[in-house]
Amino acid sequence: MKEVLNIFLILSTSIFSQGVKFLGEDITFRLDKEYFIVDGLYWFYNETDKPVEKIIYYPFPADYAAGEVDSISIYNISEQRDEIALEIGDTGLRHLLMMPANDTTIYRIGYRQSVRNGCAKYILTSTAEWNRPLEWVKYKLIADDKAEINKFSYEPDKLYQVDNQKIFYWERRNFLPEFDFVICIKKMND
Repeated sequence: MKEVLNIFLILSTSIFSQGVKFLGEDITFRLDKEYFIVDGLYWFYNETDKPVEKIIYYPFPADYAAGEVDSISIYNISEQRDEIALEIGDTGLRHLLMMPANDTTIYRIGYRQSVRNGCAKYILTSTAEWNRPLEWVKYKLIADDKAEINKFSYEPDKLYQVDNQKIFYWERRNFLPEFDFVICIKKMND
């Protein structure tokens, strides 16, 4: 285990020392009785005058609230191509971040996770590994209007009712999360 931690620290130090910034994220979550679906856009900026290729780790929750993860997708929007995860495990995936010199690269990463114990979780606290807050974040949660959500780890900024759906919305600037994004459902009526 110590060797794995050392390798992660080396990779982390290497990527951060090369002038790569994680700028922000725009994530849409969908929640139903069975699944928590994550569809995120992630902005990275290479501040150097050389291209960067580094492996980064994208975590999945692996606790009481976490079910099995499937339907994983990684798409490099900037290069308009699908990417392949180098490794996928129960607690996350590793993929190659490829960035041209002095440029921004946008990735779209998504997955679906089974809902257990009525709760869903998205890991935000890994942002601290970048040693700086995200400049901005936007989160949307779309749920059936019959869903009774009784816990948000972050209270929504806005709630919209559109047809038979509730859309919860969060927006933050200079965001360094202290805890993860957790939603618990009291019940979901049919």
